[in-house]
Amino acid sequence: MKQQTTPRPVLWKIYKIGKKLAKYACYIAVLYFAWKGFMSWD
Repeated sequence: MKQQTTPRPVLWKIYKIGKKLAKYACYIAVLYFAWKGFMSWD
């Protein structure tokens, strides 16, 4: 019985890309809402 301890490269790649996308999505959302709030001050 072989035990696989290392994650599959494809899943690892998807996981890393997903984390990066989530980071950028949060960053863009913060910028968007800050801009919307700034524009609605007028």
